[in-house]
Amino acid sequence: MLIYSIIMFAVAVLFFGLATAIARGNVQLIASHHREHIDPEKAEEYGKAFSNPLYGICASLAASGAIDLLGGAAAGRAAVWVLVAGLAASIIAIIVVQRRYNGGLF
Repeated sequence: MLIYSIIMFAVAVLFFGLATAIARGNVQLIASHHREHIDPEKAEEYGKAFSNPLYGICASLAASGAIDLLGGAAAGRAAVWVLVAGLAASIIAIIVVQRRYNGGLF
């Protein structure tokens, strides 16, 4: 399905832009309740750590779109599994970053 691949690539580009902006120090793009307990001295380090899981989301979206381009039902199922696994790993990584820098999830 070409439409699925186009959507995945487009969303990956959006997440890549967001992750790059956060990695460059624009931590205001992260929700305020997530950065509430961050020391101002560690804000840049937090932004870089928070952007890494977002890059993981980009990779899983792009990989899912690329796999789906192969065509066939098996490729479609594999694309979904790659997407789910990548999102799960990235969410776990975000939780680890939040606990490390924020002392909890919120």
